[in-house]
Amino acid sequence: MNTDEEKAFLKFLVETKKVLPPSAIQVCLSVQEALRGLGIEKTMDKVIVEKGFLDAKQISALLHEYRGGDEELIPGYRIVKKLGEGAMGEVYSAIDLNHENDHVAIKILFPHLGKRKATAQRFIQEAQLCINKLNHPNIVKGLEVGYEATHDFFFYVMEFVDGRNLRAILKENGVFSEPLAIKIMLQMASALQHAASFNLVHRDIKPDNIMLTKNGVAKLCDLGLARDWTRDDLALTKTGAVMGTPFYISPEAADGKKIDGRSDIYSLGATMYHMVVGNVPFDGPNSAVVLNRHRHDPLIPPIEMRSQLSVGFSSILEMMLAKSPEDRYQTPDQLLDDLQRLQNCYAPHALLRIKDSYGVTEAVRKPKMPTSAMAQQPATPLAMPVATTPTTSPQPVTPTAIPQPVIPAKPVESAKASFQDSEICKFIETTTSTIKRRQDMVEEYLIEDGSPNFDSVILVDHRKRHTKAFPAFLNSSEQNILHGQGIKAHWKLAVIAVMIMLLIIMIVILAT
Repeated sequence: MNTDEEKAFLKFLVETKKVLPPSAIQVCLSVQEALRGLGIEKTMDKVIVEKGFLDAKQISALLHEYRGGDEELIPGYRIVKKLGEGAMGEVYSAIDLNHENDHVAIKILFPHLGKRKATAQRFIQEAQLCINKLNHPNIVKGLEVGYEATHDFFFYVMEFVDGRNLRAILKENGVFSEPLAIKIMLQMASALQHAASFNLVHRDIKPDNIMLTKNGVAKLCDLGLARDWTRDDLALTKTGAVMGTPFYISPEAADGKKIDGRSDIYSLGATMYHMVVGNVPFDGPNSAVVLNRHRHDPLIPPIEMRSQLSVGFSSILEMMLAKSPEDRYQTPDQLLDDLQRLQNCYAPHALLRIKDSYGVTEAVRKPKMPTSAMAQQPATPLAMPVATTPTTSPQPVTPTAIPQPVIPAKPVESAKASFQDSEICKFIETTTSTIKRRQDMVEEYLIEDGSPNFDSVILVDHRKRHTKAFPAFLNSSEQNILHGQGIKAHWKLAVIAVMIMLLIIMIVILAT
């Protein structure tokens, strides 16, 4: 127990149970303090037993009553409370009684699913891969997998993440700022690259499955749908079965096709689009409509939904959300590289690829700024400095601070701040973007030219974008017509109509 827990437990003994007088508590506190001065740490329950105020059996029963929970469900763990429920099972907060009362999370497979051999095999496979292979600070660590014979269910023990998921933060704080989104994406790209090194695909990335700790560390959780694509003998998801969340699912996953890591990149893009815009990329009255829109409807660029975003960041999300996997980032490392380029004011590859449609007004060369002059300028980092991407294995990206999300114009009803809410806000602070946007809304991006004396810069004005997206209330056919894809057919119909009218006029003239 920590200091606060011990104080609460002592209050429970004195005021609630009335098993010890205040004078006995004062004696125990003095003994504990004296031991601490000698470099000996001893918990209060042990001090109480050693001083003879209560025996070990009594203090154990009182501790169990004070803490509550169920120690009978899974041997070695005290179940504290239910945290949530997913497609495969329920997740509980628990205490590991065999490892210094560590706080853990336990996922329990629904009993009826555990009776299906294929489902149970997938559950065990996921847990073993997480425990034996995955070891990354931005991925929730698996600790143990087992089967509880008495109650007939499988369970999976993982580290407990003290924080909130992105959906909860969006609901309470409003849309995310661009720097905050980039910091999360950097960490998720690093996590996905680590998973990709073991040929793992998450398959269900969404706001609920990305947690932020009180220190601003992003954690990818719920690998319940992960799969090792190199193990064909353990292919537990049959072709044609749609798995994943409709609002964030990739087009190929919507079609039930075999997927790879590029599907996770799409889902991460859809998740972060939601976080910075406030709406999912494709919505609809039911899952079938949403899946169809993922397959066919053009994406409204994020910058057209929220003008405060930079062109470079918007282009990265657009590339992540390309319909064809071949048009996306092929690996998480490529995404990581583009995010780092954006941080350092260089044009992302995603922007360079579509710069002609993004309103590139001109390219200029400027003398390089002297190092001394650069040192005098105030530092306004977009996010934490990131080391060069290693060639062997990706390093975790752990920010030291996260900027305050931008609050939308419409006020969000705020609930009473809990302890966790107040703690998690400690890492949220205002950060200024390094993207140079002039008063005329033109943005400047560096491009490499190899010159030691000059910088090459492209100027981008997204208002001059050649191809504009149209409002989401238009259906696919209407958008295609407005985008010019149906113009040719409509001109043919117009010509035929004119010819018919001329023919009718000639017939009338000849008849008279």
